[in-house]
Amino acid sequence: MARTAMEGALVDLCFVRYNAEHDGAARDVFPFAAAGGRPLLYCFKSTGGYVPDAALDAARLPREKWRPAVADHYRFVLSRAAVDGVLCTLASNAEVDALCSALDEGPMTEEEEQYVVGLAHLGAGRARLGG
Repeated sequence: MARTAMEGALVDLCFVRYNAEHDGAARDVFPFAAAGGRPLLYCFKSTGGYVPDAALDAARLPREKWRPAVADHYRFVLSRAAVDGVLCTLASNAEVDALCSALDEGPMTEEEEQYVVGLAHLGAGRARLGG
């Protein structure tokens, strides 16, 4: 629906669920978001797919591997050029600082994005570590 609304210029603002666990908008919406004259595109539920350390330990992810923080999931979403912003509720100054620090790193590489999606699938039980 978001794609249809955007392509038909039916709305000025679109909200799309996009996160590491639900990444379909990367295929279904973002490629069709024209650079100019399109509605603003905001994402919600951006931290879906975050996997806490205890779950990563249970999945036997080595401690030396990158374990994305919640703020890294906002960075994941905002790495997409089609995304204008995210809806989020930060509960403390520390969370604001963490988000700012994550965003200071710039957009994720494609490899980083794939890694975050892989961890989200691992956390949801849709993937397993090899070995």
